[in-house]
Parts: sequence; structure tokens; C-alpha cells
Amino acid sequence: MSNVGATRSPAGDIILVGMPDGERTADIGRALAAEHLMPVMAFDGEALMRFAADRDFAAVVVDPALDPSVESATLLQTLRAATPAPVVVLGDVPGDGTRAPAAGISGLLGADASAADVVGTVVTAIAHRGQGDEVVACDHLVVDLHNFEAWRGTHRLDLTPTELRVLGALVSAHGDLVTKHELQRAAWGSAGAHDDNRLQAHIRRLRTKLANASGDGDGECQVRTVRGLGFRLDDAKRPGQ
Repeated sequence: MSNVGATRSPAGDIILVGMPDGERTADIGRALAAEHLMPVMAFDGEALMRFAADRDFAAVVVDPALDPSVESATLLQTLRAATPAPVVVLGDVPGDGTRAPAAGISGLLGADASAADVVGTVVTAIAHRGQGDEVVACDHLVVDLHNFEAWRGTHRLDLTPTELRVLGALVSAHGDLVTKHELQRAAWGSAGAHDDNRLQAHIRRLRTKLANASGDGDGECQVRTVRGLGFRLDDAKRPGQ
């Protein structure tokens, strides 16, 4: 089966996509292209590693089941050695069950993640590429934007990929207004633009999870509505400020 590449446009980052050929792979490719991200498709493990070693990619999207002859952990380890690009994984990875294993994985999504969630995670990974283990905080809330984890005190928040992207955008603004459009783009790319009801539903769930994780009754660091404009996070700051 052939592996189809894409020519880089002047405004587009190149994204390496390592997935079995099929309609879902095509859907993800189209969703990336809609965000001016240029996909290069690798339909087998050999092509994935060859492309990763030969070209500079802004990010990599990979299904660990791409090559049944190689264990998932081995495939990912080899991929990380071949490219410095952030890697977004679709499917299960052996480990401790966290969303982003320490082995350089920038995003971990379920095997059935939507194309919009894949694009949103890729956009976030590109935005934070090269920033190392950047951590931003708001009172007892800490968001690790590199490893895609969020904690409130010693409690790890069980957030969906979309909720984590929304929270990351809010915390990164350090208390400033984040418009609805900016949050929609952080969550879903342009595919989710102007979907206020969808964003509001995620904000409600995020508020509930933040409140449930605040076992000491702490009322700080809440998602506040700026009527007609967007949202902000109270008292957002970097650790040590």
C-alpha cells in the first residue's frame, strides 16, 4: 500500500500521521488540512520511521497499533529517538495510565478520539513545543502544559483532552480574559468556532471538576464568566510569583 505525502504550504506546518490506511485516517488528514496543517501519511511502521528521520515535522500523530510486529512501547521509543517533534498518540500505551507518559509523549487520546480532538491536541502540542516541562499555576491548581496533566493540591484532575486544553488556555492567560473564540480554537481548532453551547457545556463540567477537587473548601482559582466576551481564571500565576 502506498504512503502519500503532502507538499508544505507557506503558512502550514507539516504533521506526520502514522496510522493504518482507512476512512478515519482520511478524516484526520482532512481535519488537519482544514487548519492549514499539512499531513504526510505513513501507512506502515517502516514508512513512519523513514519519514520521521528524514524530515522536520511540527508534530507526529501515531496509532501504536500501526505495526503489529512491534510492541507499542518499542515503536514509540524508536519514534522519539528519530524525531524531536511532539508526539500525539491515539490508543493504549503500556505504562501507569496517565494521559501523557514521561517518554516524551505530548498527548494521549483514546483510539476512538474524534478528528477535532486530534487536531486540537496537535495544535496545543505545537504551541508548547520547545518549552520543556512548562508549568503554570493558580493557587493550588497546577497545569503541566507539556505532559498534559492537571493537579489541584495532591489530587490529579480527571480531565478529558478537551477540558485540559480549555483549562490550559485559561491558566496560560494568567488571569487575563480569554475570549470564547480563543477557547473554541484551543479546544477544537476552527471546526469548533462559534459553537458557544458546546464550549459552555465543557466550562460547566470543568467548574464541577475543579470544585470537587477542592476538598479544603478553597474558593480560589475559579473559572469566571466575562459576560458577552469569554472567561478568565482568578489569580492565575506562575509558580514562585
